[in-house]
Amino acid sequence: MQEKLDWEVNRSYGLTPGEDLVAHPDMIPGLNVDEQAFEVVLAERSHFE
Repeated sequence: MQEKLDWEVNRSYGLTPGEDLVAHPDMIPGLNVDEQAFEVVLAERSHFE
């Protein structure tokens, strides 16, 4: 979701080509619970403690 927002903002400011570079929501695969970015970081931190 954040990446989609980033592309939309970049396009709004003219930082990317005018065409729509955002994938249709049906084409974006879902994430499992343990694939969220913050969970990956927390798991890595706890591994090294």
